[in-house]
Amino acid sequence: MISQLLMEMDGVQSSQGVTLIAATNRPDMIDKSFLRAGRFEHMILVPPPDKAGRLAILRLYLAKLKCEPAVYEDSFLDELADQSRLCTGADLKNICNKAGLLAVEEKASRILVHHFRQVLHTYLPSVSMTTMVWYEQF
Repeated sequence: MISQLLMEMDGVQSSQGVTLIAATNRPDMIDKSFLRAGRFEHMILVPPPDKAGRLAILRLYLAKLKCEPAVYEDSFLDELADQSRLCTGADLKNICNKAGLLAVEEKASRILVHHFRQVLHTYLPSVSMTTMVWYEQF
């Protein structure tokens, strides 16, 4: 399968205006033949979002949920963003979904602040500091 993909990539190179982009969370598993000149020549680390990014992502996901008004307040959103350091966009969505499930389990009519706090108490981001250091050194 690798040889077929490499063959297809080599055929695309003659096409003007075509750019191939790939993403992985396991750069150590990339076959070295993909990294030679003319194929995937550049590796760019895309770190987890900073606080401003997490706030924007949280606002996006929370806009689609039925939460108590306190959840939408800036002070609580700041708390969520601070406590979700190293969380990716997918992690933030997962936190919102888990808070929603807790609300359903409690038969609450809305997602409450304590549901988010309960999720964050045990939630582990998909990226750790050890992983971030490893990515940066890779």
